[in-house]
Amino acid sequence: MQKRRAHKRYLPINNKKKYITHVCILFLFSVFILFSAIGRVRLDSNNKLSVWFFDIGQGDASFIETPDNRQILIDGGPDGTILDKLSSVMWPWDNTIDVVIITHMDADHVNGLVSVFDKYKIDTVIYSGALTSGVMGQFIEQKIINEKSRVINAKFGYVYNVSDVGIHILWPQKNISGKFIKDKNNSSIVFGLQYQNTEVLFTGDIEKETEKYILPYIKDVDVLKVAHHGSKTSSINDFLKRAKPEYSIISVGENNRYNHPNYGVLDRLKDIGSYIYRTDTDSDIMMIIDSYGYKIKSNPLPF
Repeated sequence: MQKRRAHKRYLPINNKKKYITHVCILFLFSVFILFSAIGRVRLDSNNKLSVWFFDIGQGDASFIETPDNRQILIDGGPDGTILDKLSSVMWPWDNTIDVVIITHMDADHVNGLVSVFDKYKIDTVIYSGALTSGVMGQFIEQKIINEKSRVINAKFGYVYNVSDVGIHILWPQKNISGKFIKDKNNSSIVFGLQYQNTEVLFTGDIEKETEKYILPYIKDVDVLKVAHHGSKTSSINDFLKRAKPEYSIISVGENNRYNHPNYGVLDRLKDIGSYIYRTDTDSDIMMIIDSYGYKIKSNPLPF
């Protein structure tokens, strides 16, 4: 009896191309994940703290990750753009943010937090607790209640630690939780972020009145998050000379209608020898802090 020959099975040409394409995509994705993991392990093992100042348009949002992968978000910008920024620096499966600091309830600082509260579980919220007339502020407060986050009402002298990172509250001077505050800018939380031997001063949208008041408590800092997007109402000479930042970060939207940052503010920063980074011209700005000091670079590739 004649034996039948076994027929080889071939994929159709189109299916073969699709198969090869899928294999290549899977391989590239695996390589990307591998190098991302290597970069993240290297960051952790060297005890490096990462600070991002996001290019969020005309608004404000910063993000901090500790060496043991704990995260702090400071404000959320004017819209849902913050989710794209967070997804570029957080693992896709990470749905928790340890601390959210709300400096004040202006729309360009908090509107984006609506989507953040919807997507992420927030363990702790630090804010003044001041009552505002704005609908968005009231909505955010309801989100905080619904989230059942731990709430800390910021006031002068309070120190909150996240791993080895210290958050030192300098303003507001007293507890304003539950009180109606008309001047939202000057009720902004001001705090120093300390890690190793480096300090970053975050100033929200405070103006010259508050800068004068807290002047006795200001000391030399390495980096200043410039108040109120570089507005002419802030960054007085005495304040800048007391802080003496080596670098200054201005969060500001390109061609914004407020003409931020003000040329006078830029001149005052240059006069004290501070190097200026701006999100409208430098895009996202990243700062790495370790025991040897710190480095800053603009438009960094995410880890």
